Amino acid sequence: MKRILLLIAAAILLLSGCDRFDSEFDKHLTDFFDELSNTVQSVSTVDDVDRLMAYYSEDYLNDGANYADKLNWYETMLGDKEWNLHVTIDRFTEGDVSKIKWILGGDDGITDMIFSWTFVDCVQKVGGDFKFVGNRAAEAFADVQTEYVADLADAITNSDFATLASYFIADYYNNGVGRDSLFNLFDDISPSMGVTTTILNYDAYDNSFVYEITENSTGFTLRVDDTYTVVDGEYIFCGNGQDAPDLSKQKVLVELFTGTWCPNCPTSEQVLHDLKEIYGDKFYYVEYHISDSYDGFFDDNDELLDYYLGNIECPTAVFQGQLVMNGGISGQSQYEIPLNDYLAVDARALLSDGRMEWSGADNEMMVYLDIDLDEYMDETDLIVRYALVEETAQSNGGDYYHQAVLWKGGVAYTSLEASSGNFDEDYRFNFEYAGDLPDDTVLYVWLQTMHTQYGNDCKVYNVIEVPIEGI
Repeated sequence: MKRILLLIAAAILLLSGCDRFDSEFDKHLTDFFDELSNTVQSVSTVDDVDRLMAYYSEDYLNDGANYADKLNWYETMLGDKEWNLHVTIDRFTEGDVSKIKWILGGDDGITDMIFSWTFVDCVQKVGGDFKFVGNRAAEAFADVQTEYVADLADAITNSDFATLASYFIADYYNNGVGRDSLFNLFDDISPSMGVTTTILNYDAYDNSFVYEITENSTGFTLRVDDTYTVVDGEYIFCGNGQDAPDLSKQKVLVELFTGTWCPNCPTSEQVLHDLKEIYGDKFYYVEYHISDSYDGFFDDNDELLDYYLGNIECPTAVFQGQLVMNGGISGQSQYEIPLNDYLAVDARALLSDGRMEWSGADNEMMVYLDIDLDEYMDETDLIVRYALVEETAQSNGGDYYHQAVLWKGGVAYTSLEASSGNFDEDYRFNFEYAGDLPDDTVLYVWLQTMHTQYGNDCKVYNVIEVPIEGI
């Protein structure tokens, strides 16, 4: 009686699954799953395993398991018993490579032994027939998450996130947070008594991975609800893409003139730091220090401030080379309102694929990048400006400062050299910097019109952060 009830339940599940195929799958996929279901129901012993494997491509690869691994699994599962098997479809998405979550269930018809296995797989047309091809991942995501959790704890403890970069795609964006912004959130976690990472959930069908990082000392918890994908056989975090920056819109640069002696400057500095945390790689800012221990170019910084303002006063924030806001501020909105105005402007220039090679032996910096201008851009007085920036520095008094400029300069756009040889980038330029680079040094490059004196057309068109090789 029990066997009869199981068979009836399996038939109902199978028929309901086929109704879904008819309404949402095209005819060929419907035939594939109908045939698979019929075949599964007719398989009872290990002698029938070849009939199951006919639905798998010979180059099958799913979570590190290949065709031979799958064959071995079926042979082990069937063993020396006779089974009553059935298929239930859980979820699916249709496309050139269709994704499906399905369940293989069964009983031995004699004892109370009942089993159920859930698979997430991919189906594609191979040689004219639909077959399981797998997700093409060379290893299981369970292995990746174990390694990631260990590397994450080390990165937070040592405040060094270089080892985490390989886990993320370069243009990662998730719920409004880019990769670097996510690393900044990790860096804000205090590891004084260590951290604990708890995996809350991961779903192979949705490629979702949810985890929490908890400070052992305070109990503060950061939750990350992420998404992963497979690239060249490897699992990598890609984010959900929500609120990713529109590459057709310009990114914004704010130049802040400040000093450790200035009583009104800390508020401006903190607001810009907070906005950077919020807006990620859509927004950059640099601090030019005047008359203090961070001032590497006392005369140069004064001259640049005078160029923008006509007199010397701190703090002064210059948005996109155009809007000058001098004096102290009382709240974040005073900077956020103009920031959003500039972020909404269409980009007339795109900067991409930047990188810098640093040779500590001869102090030479070689910068490579792509620059694409719109056809109406006036190249007169168009300058490629750059700044080496220390992301976090500590004064003799123990205060912390962010984005302090170590070195700056510029080169006329029309004098840029074309990249050659094996380099993919369009242009290159070089400069010298005689000094050590702190581990958290970054290079910002931006394109700006610079005339001999201040005017509303000395605008910044776009800005990019350039990775430094060799630091």
